[in-house]
Amino acid sequence: MLALASTSIVAGSLGITRADALRSAAAGAVFSFSPSTATAASAAPSVGSSAAVLYDTRSGLFMEANPLKYLSAALAANEGAMPRVFFAGEEHTHKLHHTVQLEMIKAVAALDDAPTLIGLEMCWRQHQPALDAFVFGDEAQGGGDLEKLAQRTRWSVTWGYPIELYADVLAFARAERLRLCGLNTPYPVVQAVSKEGLDALRPELRQLLPRVDLTNLEHRRRFAEAMGGSLDADNALVPPVGEGAHGPMTAPELQRMYEAMTLWDEFMASSIAGYISATPKVGAAPFGGTSLGTERMVVMAGSSHIRGRVGMPDRFTRRAELPTFTLLPLSVPWPAVGAPKGLAKLPATEADWVVYTRPQPAEGLSLVASRRLSTGVLEI
Repeated sequence: MLALASTSIVAGSLGITRADALRSAAAGAVFSFSPSTATAASAAPSVGSSAAVLYDTRSGLFMEANPLKYLSAALAANEGAMPRVFFAGEEHTHKLHHTVQLEMIKAVAALDDAPTLIGLEMCWRQHQPALDAFVFGDEAQGGGDLEKLAQRTRWSVTWGYPIELYADVLAFARAERLRLCGLNTPYPVVQAVSKEGLDALRPELRQLLPRVDLTNLEHRRRFAEAMGGSLDADNALVPPVGEGAHGPMTAPELQRMYEAMTLWDEFMASSIAGYISATPKVGAAPFGGTSLGTERMVVMAGSSHIRGRVGMPDRFTRRAELPTFTLLPLSVPWPAVGAPKGLAKLPATEADWVVYTRPQPAEGLSLVASRRLSTGVLEI
């Protein structure tokens, strides 16, 4: 069992809000990064022996990787409505990326007292009862019990990457009573599309899935590039020459893999829209209650679903007509001393924030995760 202290409980006992308590902790965030002030993009960031550097693509500033310290100012500087969904990417086995995600969750929760939800690519919609029991249940119901959550969701089979990588985020959600929301479609559905294509699905299954938009050319181009292929003059997918990075494949096989990837994005975007809306929604709150219509969500997902906004972010906005904010972690070569020089200044079309981190070798990869990498349903 997890023994967890809650900032919200402590804050309540002192007569202050959860947001105030989290904001007051900004100077003491769990990062071990060296403090630094924001510097002009033309200058190399000075972060000592830090393992990460944050780059704000709109202001052109490098700064320490501390979302809790900088998020409010970044949002105030941007034009437009306050984002309702914050996408925080990850390389699934990168421990530091999960630390960045946790700090982003804390930063969003500190904005005000609107409820903060945490959306998980790692879990299916069908896992929601187990997630709610973990966050809101008592000990007999499995509240705070990581092992029981793993059993109920069949984590090692349905996701495959070690649940321990996400333990800090899950513990924080339990401590602060932040709802965890399963976003993903069952893996066998995506696998079936990868093997047979959307049109081959049984009609009774197809009608349960969201509309899948296969016409976004930028999304298609990025997929083709990641697979080592290209687009022809008619924007049809062309497989890589020879073996390619993922083995030999035909054009129909590559198209089916693209349909599977797009279904993945559309399904999760649809799941997010089920929780985040402009007005209260019946059934969107825990245990079938009505949401407030003010909730925000931090979505944890692989970076390929977030970069360029054409995976999940734009598909969510198309449904809900609500703005988003994206944080993209990127592993880059890192010197033994100091920070890397010449970090790419990516445009705002790629993400709102880019967090450059030291690389970390994949570790703890389970058999099911390895199958996901070898059967056409790819984390690219």
